[in-house]
Amino acid sequence: MLGWLGNVFIIAGLWGVGDKNRRALWFSMAGEVCYIIHCYLVKDWAIFAAAWIFLFMVVRAYVKWGQ
Repeated sequence: MLGWLGNVFIIAGLWGVGDKNRRALWFSMAGEVCYIIHCYLVKDWAIFAAAWIFLFMVVRAYVKWGQ
């Protein structure tokens, strides 16, 4: 269930970023956190590592927005 919720949040975040809305990155962050929790629970370590990398990239994009 958390994987699907993560998908919804990530898609909502991408939609908002396409409209140049910085706050939409919060949806992407929430989606990646959902994926991290889901992958930890099901022991899917490859996607778990990838989700951490993507979370780092989204946080970096949030910080660098407008610079």
